[in-house]
Amino acid sequence: MPKPLNILAFFDTRPGHQFQTRGVLSALTALTKVSVRERHVGKHSDPLGEFCPDLLLGAGRRVHVPMLKAKIQTKAKSVVLMRPTLWTFGYDLAVVPNHDRMKPHPNIIRTTLAPTTIQPSCHDRFGRPLALIGGPSRHFSWDITSLRECMNRLNNGSGFDVITSRRTPLGTTGHLPPDAQVHKPSSVDRTCYESYLANAPLILVTPDSVSMLADAITAGAAVHTVPMKPNPKSKVARAVSQLEASNMINTGLSSVPLNESKRVAEEILSRFFPEHLGG
Repeated sequence: MPKPLNILAFFDTRPGHQFQTRGVLSALTALTKVSVRERHVGKHSDPLGEFCPDLLLGAGRRVHVPMLKAKIQTKAKSVVLMRPTLWTFGYDLAVVPNHDRMKPHPNIIRTTLAPTTIQPSCHDRFGRPLALIGGPSRHFSWDITSLRECMNRLNNGSGFDVITSRRTPLGTTGHLPPDAQVHKPSSVDRTCYESYLANAPLILVTPDSVSMLADAITAGAAVHTVPMKPNPKSKVARAVSQLEASNMINTGLSSVPLNESKRVAEEILSRFFPEHLGG
């Protein structure tokens, strides 16, 4: 049996980036024995001591330079999640969503959506429909009327559980159907959020957040998006259009099985550490 895979994981302050990295870490842990150390950008980090990383992993622009410095120092393999801001050749592997339209390169693998900590759920779903509400963005024109109409149309009689975000405008919840049960971000930790996703038979998502869509689709529910006018230059709008064209959303059926975290983890091991596969 090979020795544990030593992973140095880099994190910035953005939760979406953190969940991508933790999703891949969790998938790697399920596939092989690992030892993980964390580096948080902008915070003091203890010396690595005798810990010699085999793999550097991180998501977000702020982790790119620290990862490259660590690669030079340690000679470890480096995997960056999301489009790299520096030259692609500086990383051993870049994991890039299709909507970023990067040119093909041996160091790039494309994903349908970003990795996530959410796990596909195949059990019977006895929860209420769930609505994930973002807010105004440069990607879509915010339309509260369309949101309310969608909730009324998709309501199965039980009403929706609604999870808002920090971007949701004040007053939005007053325009929702009266049987909606609203949960503010401060009252929903990650474990609770994942439970709602695992049990909802239907998930309605405002299209401004690709990460919320990735979570909903990976969970395996029937996923719908709220019709809002897209910005034709937006890569997020392009991603939503691609998902609809692939019948992954707005079909009324459970989403296509998708587990990008596991696929990325398997790719990392098969490329760089094949002795850790199949153990």
